[in-house]
Amino acid sequence: MQEPRGEPAVAAPASGSELPLYATAALMTYTSAAGITTVYSMLSLFYREFNDPLHLGWVVTSYWLVASVCAALCGRLGDVFGRRRMSMTVLTIAGLGALVSARSHALPGVVLGCALQGAAGTLTPLAIGILREALPKQKLPLAIGIVSAAGTTGAGVSFMVAGFFIDHFSWRGGFYMKATLAALTMFALLATVRPQAARSGAFSKSGASGLLFAPAIAGIFVCLQYAKSLGWHNGLVWGGIVACLALLLFWGFQQSRQPNPLIDVRSLLQRPVLLANLSIAFLAMGFMQNGQVMSLLFQQPAWTGIGFALSATLAGALLLPLNSISLIGGPTAGNLTRRFGARPVALTGCSLIIAAASAIALYHRALPFVIIADLAGLFGLSLVQTSSYITVVQATAPERTSEATGMTYVFLNTFIAIGGQIIFLLFATQTVTNPALGAGTYPSEAGYGFAFTFLIATALAGLIVAWLLPQRAAVDSELSARSPARNLAKST
Repeated sequence: MQEPRGEPAVAAPASGSELPLYATAALMTYTSAAGITTVYSMLSLFYREFNDPLHLGWVVTSYWLVASVCAALCGRLGDVFGRRRMSMTVLTIAGLGALVSARSHALPGVVLGCALQGAAGTLTPLAIGILREALPKQKLPLAIGIVSAAGTTGAGVSFMVAGFFIDHFSWRGGFYMKATLAALTMFALLATVRPQAARSGAFSKSGASGLLFAPAIAGIFVCLQYAKSLGWHNGLVWGGIVACLALLLFWGFQQSRQPNPLIDVRSLLQRPVLLANLSIAFLAMGFMQNGQVMSLLFQQPAWTGIGFALSATLAGALLLPLNSISLIGGPTAGNLTRRFGARPVALTGCSLIIAAASAIALYHRALPFVIIADLAGLFGLSLVQTSSYITVVQATAPERTSEATGMTYVFLNTFIAIGGQIIFLLFATQTVTNPALGAGTYPSEAGYGFAFTFLIATALAGLIVAWLLPQRAAVDSELSARSPARNLAKST
């Protein structure tokens, strides 16, 4: 594949105002967040309807598996063939996946549909790439903060909206809602973002080998899923994990030797990018599981000994203001990172997460206390997440922005899936069931205790990584000037 010559193609808003562009980027991020939070809202119903705690994890794992692969691949394809075009493609796939799940009557069909919906996981990297092309450098940290806030706040909105549809139309209504949302986002893209011309050149022969990360990541996901049924001591499980890791190492070595790789592995080894991705990885395994844990905790029947027995709508109404704290945390983190660097912002965020998870683990009987503690943790999460995204973008060349942030989302989605499997495993080790009081098998109080202990441990690991971040974010000299797209937009 040949590198493009001259200025990058423009993906500017159709009007002179930047507000439509911000709105569309926020809607793309919201659609991406709603993809999985809607599924989280259905978990309580899935536990009751399918009564299969061991295999139910595939509903979540299949989504994150596809999201992880698509984040890197579609991010790079968006850089080359146009981010609007690639966004329309993944929205079409995700919308069809929602319809597949809605029309399914068995767990395998729901899982297949959720896998297709995982394509929406690449929307945020594509949105960041669109913003970087169209905005001047000094506005980019705030813009990334807004996109980050839209994702977290969108998760809260999705919990509430999905809860309404689930309560009134069962879990199928939630999937129909997702299909409608995908269509609305496609319309917004067509209305506000101009098509981007494909960059010159075609993929070289190294493009095929550049896809080897996909089966490697998929294999790790499968091994983690079957570890629950076969046992962690099983030789096939560990043999598969080792083989997949070896394939990842081969992929990384092969891509690092290519003059024009499909995925620029060398940029991932830059210290700021590597540390930012590690920080994202630990939080993805840990406190980013908050939506799954809290949604189930709010809705779990009281007869289980833990839980508040709320409807999906009421649980969503609580999760909306909780996640909306990122409307403050995201832009705040953007401004603070621009002024003071990523390290102090990330350290503060990790500390808040540790305090919040510890508080809920020790005392989770009073709903107001749980809400206040979780609010503090989600504010901390928005600080760490936004500062990490800014670190990656500032250390990356403009023409590879979606690719770099896409690889960050590979870390994000992969470790969210790993963390989700760990949470499901911890929940499954200690369960409670009582047909006389109600249907279904649910995690016990001890299972929740294991889960919150895991959230605390991953936040501590994130705190260590945050301490190693550079005091000031390193900014590429190429980013000191206003973006070519912005200059071109002003001249027209």
